[in-house]
Amino acid sequence: MVLHGVGIDVVDVTRISWLLEAQGGRFATRWFTPEEVAACDSEPDRSRAFAERLAAKEAVWKALGVGGLSSPVPWRQIAVRSVDAPVVLTGGLADAAAGLGPIHLDWVSVDGVSVAVAFVETGSAG
Repeated sequence: MVLHGVGIDVVDVTRISWLLEAQGGRFATRWFTPEEVAACDSEPDRSRAFAERLAAKEAVWKALGVGGLSSPVPWRQIAVRSVDAPVVLTGGLADAAAGLGPIHLDWVSVDGVSVAVAFVETGSAG
């Protein structure tokens, strides 16, 4: 495997809980796809679920290294699904990442903190 980039992010679950209460659906719809919102809302600890996905999105963004986009970070263009098929890129972000290899992602939550790490391979072994 030849690495294109690595990203790591940490999210405080308590802060996400506060954002969900203070902003209601605005926070969720700004940062997450409808499918992600539905998945998080179905979890027993929805704050933890949102924190894990947010950490994962940040880690993927960092690992992609496509910061040259001319607009704000397109958070809803990074869809975090499951461990089996973790990430789907759409829109301009998918175009910017064209030619890169697979994205590997994992996350965990411990003691009120969600941590995610992402690795993006290059498009070829050269």
